[in-house]
Amino acid sequence: MITLTKNLAFKACGWKNGITAPDAGGTLKPATPQITMDDPKGFFAALFDFSFTSFITIKLVKFIYILNLIGIAIGMLAIIGMGFANGFMSGIVSIILAPVFGLLMTMLARVWMEMVIVMFRISDDVNKISKKP
Repeated sequence: MITLTKNLAFKACGWKNGITAPDAGGTLKPATPQITMDDPKGFFAALFDFSFTSFITIKLVKFIYILNLIGIAIGMLAIIGMGFANGFMSGIVSIILAPVFGLLMTMLARVWMEMVIVMFRISDDVNKISKKP
């Protein structure tokens, strides 16, 4: 039972039987994961791939995350500006609340981007499993 569970865990991690062939000293070393997300097509080739066999979302996630961070920073500055437009005390409160808002929105954006990446990795792994004999 333990061996079966260990083998399933190694296969789930993408390792082949969990070990490699013995080295010159006769010791067995753990195999390295064989998880690849590389796409041979370039960005524009993937963008105009009408069969949708390659995805550009993986390539755009970093850029989208940076845009989210820029938008959050602009939103924080807008909250502070509107706070001071309504009065000095509102401005002070907005200086305190704007970073809290920014932190929450940054966490939300990060979790959303990670969920997108995880969905594509699951798709990639399921595709690899379905191609195995």
